[in-house]
Amino acid sequence: MTEKVYRQLCDTMTRRGGTYPGVDIPEFYELVAELFTPEEAGVNNALPPGLNSAGVIAAEMGRQEQQVLTLLEQMADK
Repeated sequence: MTEKVYRQLCDTMTRRGGTYPGVDIPEFYELVAELFTPEEAGVNNALPPGLNSAGVIAAEMGRQEQQVLTLLEQMADK
């Protein structure tokens, strides 16, 4: 499961583009495993396009808003 969520993170970054599009290399996976827990990576993968509230993201994931809000705050602190 852990490896799968990080591979999805790479795919998500590649689709979104940006400063660093995901590159499927071992160093990418080592870095994201240090930066993000599997749960945080899952939140990133579920983010819909544009600006969205924690409630919208939680609904997208089928999770409680407070759980998602806590994860988003942890990610922002990093």
